[in-house]
Amino acid sequence: MTSKYSLTIGEGVTINLNNMTTNGDKTGLIQIQKGGIFISDTINIKVNFNNYQDNYINLISFQEVQNSSSTPLFNKLLGGKLYRSYLNSNNVDTTVTCTYISGNFDDYNSYDNQVLHCPPSSVNSTIVIQNTKLEQNINFIGEMRKTTDTYKMVSFNEENQCLLFYPNLKDGSCHLCKNDSYLSSGNCEVISSKCITLYKKQTSDVCEACETGSEVDKYQCLPCPTNCLHCAKGKCVLCDKEYIVDVNRNCEKVLVYDDNSLLIISGKTIKCNIGYFIKSNKCENCGENCINCNNESSCKICDSKSLLKNGVCTLQNRVILSNNNNLIVCENGYYNIENTCQSCSNKYGELCSLWDTHNCLKCTLNGVINNEGKCIELIQSSCIQTSNSFCNGCKQVSNFINDSGVCTSNSNCLFSNKNEKCLLCENNTFYDNTSMCVSLTNQEENCDRMNKEQDRCIHCLTGYFVSNYHCENCSENCLDCLDFSTCLSCTENHFLKYGKCFSNSEVITNCKKLLPSKSICAFCESHFFRNAEGECKNCIENCNECNTEKTCLSCFTNYFLLTNNTQCISYDLLVNCEFKSQSGCLKCSTGFYQQNQFCVSCNSTTFNCSTCGTTGICTSCVEDYVLIDSKCYSKSSIENCVEVTNSKCTKCTFWHTPNYSNTSCHTKVVWWVILIGVIFVLIILTIVVSFVLFFSVKISHHYQTKKVYENMCIFDVRKSNIRFTETSIANVFVNKNEIEFEGKNDEEAIPVDRESRELFCVGNFGKNTIKVQFSSKEDTEKYSIRTEPLVITLKKNKAIEFEIFIQPKCSCKIEDKITLFSVDFKSGITAETPINLVAITQISTKLDYEELNEDKKLGEGGFGIVYKGTFRGNFVAIKKMKLTILDDQNKEFENEVSMLDKFRNEYIVHFYGAVFIPNKMCMVTEFAEFGSLQDLMNHKISEEVTMKLRLKIMLDAAKGISYLHENGILHRDIKPDNILAFSLDVNEKVNAKLTDFGSARNVNLLMTNMTFTKGIGSPKYMAPEVLEQMKYKKSADIYSFAITMFECFGWKEAYPIDTFKYTWKIAEFVISGNRLKKRQETPTECYEIIQSCWDQNPKERLQINGVVDRLQNCSDLF
Repeated sequence: MTSKYSLTIGEGVTINLNNMTTNGDKTGLIQIQKGGIFISDTINIKVNFNNYQDNYINLISFQEVQNSSSTPLFNKLLGGKLYRSYLNSNNVDTTVTCTYISGNFDDYNSYDNQVLHCPPSSVNSTIVIQNTKLEQNINFIGEMRKTTDTYKMVSFNEENQCLLFYPNLKDGSCHLCKNDSYLSSGNCEVISSKCITLYKKQTSDVCEACETGSEVDKYQCLPCPTNCLHCAKGKCVLCDKEYIVDVNRNCEKVLVYDDNSLLIISGKTIKCNIGYFIKSNKCENCGENCINCNNESSCKICDSKSLLKNGVCTLQNRVILSNNNNLIVCENGYYNIENTCQSCSNKYGELCSLWDTHNCLKCTLNGVINNEGKCIELIQSSCIQTSNSFCNGCKQVSNFINDSGVCTSNSNCLFSNKNEKCLLCENNTFYDNTSMCVSLTNQEENCDRMNKEQDRCIHCLTGYFVSNYHCENCSENCLDCLDFSTCLSCTENHFLKYGKCFSNSEVITNCKKLLPSKSICAFCESHFFRNAEGECKNCIENCNECNTEKTCLSCFTNYFLLTNNTQCISYDLLVNCEFKSQSGCLKCSTGFYQQNQFCVSCNSTTFNCSTCGTTGICTSCVEDYVLIDSKCYSKSSIENCVEVTNSKCTKCTFWHTPNYSNTSCHTKVVWWVILIGVIFVLIILTIVVSFVLFFSVKISHHYQTKKVYENMCIFDVRKSNIRFTETSIANVFVNKNEIEFEGKNDEEAIPVDRESRELFCVGNFGKNTIKVQFSSKEDTEKYSIRTEPLVITLKKNKAIEFEIFIQPKCSCKIEDKITLFSVDFKSGITAETPINLVAITQISTKLDYEELNEDKKLGEGGFGIVYKGTFRGNFVAIKKMKLTILDDQNKEFENEVSMLDKFRNEYIVHFYGAVFIPNKMCMVTEFAEFGSLQDLMNHKISEEVTMKLRLKIMLDAAKGISYLHENGILHRDIKPDNILAFSLDVNEKVNAKLTDFGSARNVNLLMTNMTFTKGIGSPKYMAPEVLEQMKYKKSADIYSFAITMFECFGWKEAYPIDTFKYTWKIAEFVISGNRLKKRQETPTECYEIIQSCWDQNPKERLQINGVVDRLQNCSDLF
């Protein structure tokens, strides 16, 4: 009996059992499944046994455990699930046995014969195990055994913490315990209640942390000594307030502290104010001018105006800043010398008003700085004026300012500049090499022309040159010169070279003509050439003209020059040559070709070759040889060739003929010989094939017709009890006017995306044979329909049972029509009649687009537009795909729908379903009143959203991520845009939910290639391993969530646009191991959580459950 029905047995009712067989450990005669209602007015049901051999029978089996309120038979039930009726009430058997096969322990389908009341929980219950592993998921009291071997009784109730039982061991050992318990000698023991943090192991849990005042001992929490907060191995390491750890590692009460203490931990003074040190757990003064010391007599750091010596601080005069050992800055008017501040006037004079450590930088109005860095009186420097403490000019124009800043005279000079350089010398003086003015003497001797003032020579006689306005002799053998080292022309029998004069040498042998004034040959005699030194040298042998020692330009008569110009060869060596020249052989004799100026035999490159081209390629062969690809082959090597002419095969044997190139023989068909035979064979084959085809078609048609009719239900309407009704088509009757599809039970709806079947009968009540078939609308968006058979021929008084198959494409209500067509073979008349089609589908996530109502547009993305709308009375968000989307975007849509369909969690956005009809594709989720977290950050200032609400939003998002990770799913695009805000009331259970699962993937599917791919995540939220295209796992989501928390707690973008103008700047920043600094508005506790989540090493990042715990703890602080 299912949940749709109830069974009532009234008082005085008697059940008669006639000729019943023993049902032993099988299901009861009456079966009450889950949700079924059983009502009895009596606590005993009367049963009469007729011809029954056993003492009892299993009368009623319940799938669910009953209680006293559900049935008055409760006290009579075995294990709360089985009611037995006994033949002899004095012989009661309360043992119940169930044979476990495999699967869920609490599911009766996991037991042999699918006994409905298995497993019953009672002391007389026995579970017989047929495999080696049994996993518990309910409390069970009973005995376990395998086949005939009985094992230790195992009681699975609230006190027993075992979850996994292996009956293949003699002691019935437990192998997996419940939470908060551990495995010990095959039994589960409860972990101490003082344990606050558990470490999950494969078979049990281990305590990681205990309450304050206790220490961990694997599974138990042992108490610490009195007034101790934390201890190890029974010894205290941290005491309570006003207590301190003594030498025995116990807690000892301490005295009251003074006001100069800055930090006290566990009753112990840790840090004092500046200028104080710790003594007897109190803060004592360090002494005068000391800010840090070990004791009152040993200072470590002095104040900013004192120096440290032998542990004592001494105050210094005229000091602004110092460190322990040196003065750094003195007061104005003083400078640092040997670690004391001295007056500047003592070193730079009374007139100095600004100085540094080494020099005076500025004097008063009447002072001038000299070369010693001191200020002197203006009158002392012979200076007529000064600015910026330096002399601008001297009283005498011939004077200059020396290095001491004093005006000094410049000898023989009329005008000087400030740096001692003379601008104009006095008469009869000139500038020497040192730019000084010196006197002129003997300036007219050998001079050809004087200057206008007649005080210096400007041009000398031939053989002389001007030097310091004097005339001096040119070098030896030089007629005219520019200076002593540069001659312009030489005397007779000398030549000019590199500005010097050299004597003509004896290197003019075989020279026709020398260069003027030079010992260099201009033209050499025949058979000689001029080398780099201007000498004439012999050419190579038999060379008439050359320009180098080893090469020739032309040879003697009857000699020719090699192409590399290195040798002259006699014509006598040119054999087999018809025309000879100084370039070598111009034409070779027949059977030879030209190669490197000589004649070479054609036979030397190709055997049996008689003639060849200029490059040696054979053009004809000797007699009885055939030329093939520039090679010569004998006639005997050419198969079937009998005659060769001009190096070609010209005649072949019978049935063969030369090919188009006359290089081989191929078979030649003699058509007139075989034509008669071919015609005869074709006639015979045509006759045989015609007979075979004729009989094959007849046989095939017969078997096909027989096979089709065997699969169809065709019957005689005169012998059928089916009631037919008349249609609008003459003589065509049907068994019903409407095709209504139903599920397995009459009241059930039909499934989506699966075919449902319905039968429909059509009969021919006329005298003529007809053909009938169905036709429906093409491209129906909500469903597809087909019939078996597609078309059928019905003789008179025959009917056909059509199978109508419909497959809904979405959850909808179908009310449509299909058309029944009929053709009368005799009259040729075609007729049709409509048949109603009705179906209601089951509820699924494939939605009918006509049930969606769009209200207003909320936003638009790369390939989708989001609308606010309604669906079956609920406000929803409708994400519609754009009309033009790419295949990758379509796959991403299908992936997100597939993911959302699997998720059912209060922290994941609720998914109503999706529409898959082309041009109407969309997905429907619950509507978030406040939009995304990014929308909140864009439209609300920081003061409008409390830190506690931000923590609650992050906590809800972390719980959503935890659900994904526990189910092996990576989100891969966690950011504020994908966290929806549903409430701003911090007291609500759920304030935010995760959304957008287009990039989500199963971890197992990504294990082989979890690398950075297109469209996965947003760059500024990507983990470093994703940016580097390395393999990544769940820790990549943790990093993205860390950046999201950083933005949420700080209520602004993580990476400011003025610092990170380009996306690659963010990637470079993250990959190099850098992280963003804490913002002022972010609580320290929250920033520490972020730091634990964005570690460069993925293995060091917190797991999501740890993030949830720490966010919960942090939220409790606000």
